[in-house]
Amino acid sequence: MKVAAAQISCSLGDPKANLLKVRDFSRRGSDAGVELIVFPEMTDTGYSMSVIQAHANSWTSGFIPGLQEIAAKTRGVYVEIQRAWSDAEKDYLAVVRGHVDATRGEIDLPLGTDPADRRRRVVRPDGARSMTRFERLGYSEAHGVSLLRCRLVTGRRHQIRVHLAARGWPIVGDVVYGTPDSFPRHALHAWRAVMRHPTSGQPLGLEAPLPVDLVAFLAAAGLSLTCRLHL
Repeated sequence: MKVAAAQISCSLGDPKANLLKVRDFSRRGSDAGVELIVFPEMTDTGYSMSVIQAHANSWTSGFIPGLQEIAAKTRGVYVEIQRAWSDAEKDYLAVVRGHVDATRGEIDLPLGTDPADRRRRVVRPDGARSMTRFERLGYSEAHGVSLLRCRLVTGRRHQIRVHLAARGWPIVGDVVYGTPDSFPRHALHAWRAVMRHPTSGQPLGLEAPLPVDLVAFLAAAGLSLTCRLHL
């Protein structure tokens, strides 16, 4: 599982000790990190950072395909994982500001690059088609936040963050598409995914438990996690 505020780097130069390194940047200025020993055969899988990160960002918690949850020992399996991942069902949990009235729904808004800042994405008529389905799991009137389960139908950069903000429900802790918040990061968690097993073809379920900080935030808000599987 990916922890928030972690950046992934890859070292494939030594076939005897192939490492994937997760460096914890919560300790700014340090070189602290955890080295994960991976099979030497993985030197032939052709990993690249663009694939491993899979559009996740350093302030979102949850799984990243190809790191700890899925490790391909051969190039063939690696290729099949990438193909299967593009068709996988991907569910996220998001805590947003505001009361989401709808029990469930979908957001179908085209997204493109912000001409004023290429790091940002915005809703624009000439953007790429983008769709996010959502289900409301709870609302805390005292804290003014809603808990949503979101499913990516398409996979654009920052899609969930931009879509929810466009509906008036910015993610807690998202200073780019929302406002400064007491929560130190995005309250967004890559939670569950179902993909095709690369060899058997059977459904393969993945789940990343909620991190401690998000569990504490939900508890303080009086929100509990339930899943009605309507998406």
